[in-house]
Amino acid sequence: MRNSNSPTFTFSVTSLARDTLILAFGSSLSKYLSVLLIPIYSRFISPADYGVLSLIAIVGLILNALCTLALTNGISRYIYFSDDEKVTKESVIWSPLILVFFNSLIILGIIVFFHEFFSFQVFGSEKYHSIFLIVIVTIFFTNFNSIGISILVFEKKVKKVVTLNLLTVLLQGGLGIYFVVFLDKGLEGIIEAALISSIIIFFTTYYLSISNYKIEFNLSILKKQVKFSLPLLIAIIAFFFINSSDRYFLNLYLPLSEVGLYNIGYQGALFILILVDGFSSAWPPFYYSNNQNGDAQRLCYPVLLIFSFAAFIFILFISLFAPFVLKFLTPIEYHQAYTVVPFVAFAYALKGPYIIFLMGLLMKNKTFIQLILECIAAVINVLLNIYFINLIGREGAAISTLICYGFLSLSTFLAVQHINKIHKFNISRILFMTFVIFLISCSSLFNENINNYEILSILIFLGLSFYFSFNIWKIIKGFERYV
Repeated sequence: MRNSNSPTFTFSVTSLARDTLILAFGSSLSKYLSVLLIPIYSRFISPADYGVLSLIAIVGLILNALCTLALTNGISRYIYFSDDEKVTKESVIWSPLILVFFNSLIILGIIVFFHEFFSFQVFGSEKYHSIFLIVIVTIFFTNFNSIGISILVFEKKVKKVVTLNLLTVLLQGGLGIYFVVFLDKGLEGIIEAALISSIIIFFTTYYLSISNYKIEFNLSILKKQVKFSLPLLIAIIAFFFINSSDRYFLNLYLPLSEVGLYNIGYQGALFILILVDGFSSAWPPFYYSNNQNGDAQRLCYPVLLIFSFAAFIFILFISLFAPFVLKFLTPIEYHQAYTVVPFVAFAYALKGPYIIFLMGLLMKNKTFIQLILECIAAVINVLLNIYFINLIGREGAAISTLICYGFLSLSTFLAVQHINKIHKFNISRILFMTFVIFLISCSSLFNENINNYEILSILIFLGLSFYFSFNIWKIIKGFERYV
């Protein structure tokens, strides 16, 4: 029986699961477009071209952070408490949007003017100048697309989010196939498809999201949003080093074809982001909406258990079956890409616990702690990449990413337990299960030396999936017992 002094939550955990699944589906459509197109593109572009696409993605991440100033965080922080701040939701949304517009014009305008110089710095070649210019123009539109979609997530209009992501997939995928396969435009066709689709999505996002709010500027709330977001901007840049510096150092020490192979394996492992991105979008609104009395920290442990069990299923599926999926879908020169998959899949699964723990710090406005921890993780990542890539090649980059996410999750947990404690937390249970699943997932690295590997993988996956699914059901059914 529930204690009468226990907090009364205005939630159903099934709503978190529902929103996670819907947002996971929506985000996976666009995020996994590049993976879905691997069987087609790999027959028309080289591993070196995939290396170029990987470097373009890095450029996009950096410029998005510099242009948007991480102000989606400022919007999410104050959109739920606009009444407390005595401001309108319109000003919470439009004030940062206006700043982002002019900031983007300045930064991207400078890069367009000197695009030949910047292109050579990124690719080390003059042959990609025109492609780089198209990329910069595309980034201008995708900056606002990402903010508009974030607003829909904050409003829990998940169906509209899925609609936009589905439209992005259809446009970018359809145009990409047409340009690459039928017009034989290769790498340039992929970039042009991204530009056209981003422009169409820009107008669609504006209609579905931003146009619902009349233009209103409030300098006072903008200052608070900038103050809240700027430390997170530096944290986002630190995250760039954690997530993307591996490609830079691979390109520095190894041939561009190795960057392409790493990118293929990396994208395959990012199947885990179907779960992680959906959860990362659904969890903050769920947490904020149930923290009116400061009780949301009680939700963290049972939610962590549910997420972990679901992540284990994804990790096993991705890692165990990666070798023969690559053999089935790609030409022979891409087959060895599976060696990075278990490390990258596990690394990104650790982003879930990090997001869970982080909310406790953000509610105390301790963004500087997030900044410090992510900067330390970034430095660790750079040093490990330099060491491990030189030592063992592309697998070293994947191991570096895993170690950094492990540090980030554990250090954030220790920080939140000191500042905004999570109660009823059994860390030994989580650590033991994580270690066991990691060992099983790494068995894929020795698939050529294990008799009947495919059959064993299927049996292990089915057995453990049933076990974890049953435990998820038990926790959801008895959720109040955990909080």
